[in-house]
Order: sequence, then structure tokens, then C-alpha cells
Amino acid sequence: MNLLQPQMRVANTVSWFKSAAILIVTMLLSSCAWYSGYGLKPGVATEPQVREAMGQPAATWSTPAGEVWAYPRGPLGTETFLVRFDENGKLAEIQQVLRDERFDQIYAGMTRDDVLHLIGPPFQTTTFSGTDQTAWDYHYRDDSAQSALFSVMYNNSGVVVWTFKQRLVGDGHEH
Repeated sequence: MNLLQPQMRVANTVSWFKSAAILIVTMLLSSCAWYSGYGLKPGVATEPQVREAMGQPAATWSTPAGEVWAYPRGPLGTETFLVRFDENGKLAEIQQVLRDERFDQIYAGMTRDDVLHLIGPPFQTTTFSGTDQTAWDYHYRDDSAQSALFSVMYNNSGVVVWTFKQRLVGDGHEH
């Protein structure tokens, strides 16, 4: 019986796990590069190149300055990237907009389109038939990197009535 044989099996197993871990990390890092549009150069990248890199946008709209595309991303939609193009169809900027500073710009009296153009489409919508109101909910990471929920409540005319933010604790429920 060779006493070195178990050590060789352990070394081979460790080597296999190291190789697998390196492969997984490499794949994750390369997929993240395009997840947020990282690597796309403003003033250079075109609309077709952005679509190829980031996929089909969830929403699009036109502005006098050019097109805007919305890309909700992340687990439970915790990030939304707004991709702005100039009037020539070149990438102008990419912004992650699910942030406290953006939410603070939303106020009673704004329309659904105003909110959509500021922070993109919601993670989920809920209609409350008893009050004729609809909530747009956004899961995000707050300024302290904690899981949180931002909700915008609209009346039946599509006008913001009120908003609120709430940190989600541990089990994903508000406390």
C-alpha cells in the first residue's frame, strides 16, 4: 500500500477546485463587464453596439437630445441603468438610477412618465381597488448598501400622490 496515494488524491481534488473557482470567477467578471454597459465608450459606441452588449431594453423613449433606453438589472431588479444617446445615435452616458438621490427628486404631482424617465420601470406594480391607487415598487440598495424598497403611489389619473422608502431586513420583509 502506497501511503502517498491519499495525499495525491487530495492534491488533485484541491487543484480541480482551484481551476473550477478560477473559471467561475473569470466567467462572472466577463459577464459583469457588459451587464452595466461597462466598456462601452461614450461618443464612440452606437445604438446597435449597446443593444448587442446589453440586450433588449425594457423601455425606450425619445427626448430632444436623443433616445433613452432603460435596463432594469440585478436580483429583484436592484439596479436600473438608463442609457442615453445623443442626436446622432452615439452613446452619451450610462447611469445607474435606483439611488436615494434620484428618489428624493420624486414628489406629489409628477406623472408616471416623469417617474419612468427619472428612474425607469418598476420592479412590480400593485393596484389597490379600494382606493383606486397603484403602487410602483423598486427594490434597490440604499446609500448604506442595505436592501430597501422605494414605492411611488399614483392616483387613478396617473399622478404621484406620495412616496416612501423602507429598508428591508434579513428575510426580505420590511421591519
